[in-house]
Formats: sequence, C-alpha cells, structure tokens
Amino acid sequence: MPKRRVSRKRASPILRAVARAEPRMIRRMLEERVLALLLDDDTDDNSEVLRFIDAVIERYGPDSVGPEILAYAYGFSGRSEEAFGLIEAFRQEHPSDGCGLIVHAGLLRREERFKECAAVLREAVGYHPEQTTFHVMLAWWGADGISDKAMRFHYERALELDPDGYGPHIAGVFVWKRLGDLEKADQHREFLRLNHSEAYERLIAEEASEAEEAEQAANAERSETDSGESGPARDQ
Repeated sequence: MPKRRVSRKRASPILRAVARAEPRMIRRMLEERVLALLLDDDTDDNSEVLRFIDAVIERYGPDSVGPEILAYAYGFSGRSEEAFGLIEAFRQEHPSDGCGLIVHAGLLRREERFKECAAVLREAVGYHPEQTTFHVMLAWWGADGISDKAMRFHYERALELDPDGYGPHIAGVFVWKRLGDLEKADQHREFLRLNHSEAYERLIAEEASEAEEAEQAANAERSETDSGESGPARDQ
C-alpha cells in the first residue's frame, strides 16, 4: 500500500513573509506596514502589523526592530507609557526621521493630544517641506491644533505637490467639510470615486460610521430631553 501522506500545517502569510525576507529588508517592510495603517487612519485593527512585529522579533531577535517601530506596537496595544518613552528617546537621536515623526504624531493623536500632534507635524513639514504626506497629515490630523487658515494652506500645498494622489483629496474632503463648503468637499469625493476606488470606499465607510455615531448621539440627547420633560413637575 502506498504510504499515507501526512498533511502539513501551512505557515501564516505573515510568517512566510518574514521567513522569505532578508534581515536588511525587515525595517522597510515594517515601516510600510506601520505607515499604511497610520495613514489610512485605521487605528482599530492593528493586529496584522503587531503579529508581524512579534514574528520578526522571534526570528531575528529584539534588535531587528527599531525603537520607533516598537513604539508604534506598544502605543497601539495599550502600553502608552513605554511607547512614548521609546519614541521620544528615538527622536532625540533622530529628530528628522520620517517614520519616527509619523509614529510620534500618531501616538499623540491617539491620546487626543492634538496640539502636541500638530507641533510634531509642523516639525515634520520643516524637515521635509516637499513631502506631501506631512502636509496632508497637518491639514488632517493636526487640524485641531492649528488655525483654519493654516489647515487650508497645508491641504492646498499637498494638492500642489501631488494633484493626482489620494491623500490630498481625502484631506480636501475633510477640510471643506470642516469649513462648511460641502460643494468643494463633493468635488474631492468625486475625484476619489473616479480615480482611487479603494480610498473612496474607505472614505464612504468612515463617513457612514460618523453619521451613525452622530445619529446615536442625537437619539441619546432626545431621550434625555424627553425623560426630563416627562418626569415629575418641579415645585413652582
């Protein structure tokens, strides 16, 4: 009788990617995964990149992952104090490092420290004035820490640097909604629909989520009002 073949459990795509990667490519792969999540503004599902970081450390040792990447991993897994310690120390040594700047700004934004987030992004623009990403982020992430005039300036600068990219147009939707010009926001939304379908779908999903949250808040407020009005009459 032929021997029975024993099925082998396939490694996960993350582990296969790590196994195939040369050590010198690890930092680039990590940066790409970290920046993709941060720039897509998706801070709720970081499981993939965290698993990737764990796999890299297991295979190549703790020194294979830079402190700025570990800061991201810690910050988005509930270890904020360690994250800020790592990123602040890293930035003292490498103040202009692009990945460090983005991770630092992302951690501050996650903690709702918006003015500090804007300050870091202003540094980033100073170091990298021709980098579209930092203008987009300052107009978007940093909006609560800068003036409306500055927000509009950085959005327009991003659009000038990369008129066909999805980042400036996502920022455009955000900026013009914030400034109350829905027609201009719609123009950027339509550009995304025609030219960047994935970014458009993410934007629509985010706007739908925002609308649902706003409706829930309005319903809760109406319920409180109705409850107060139907309660016992106060003494005159």
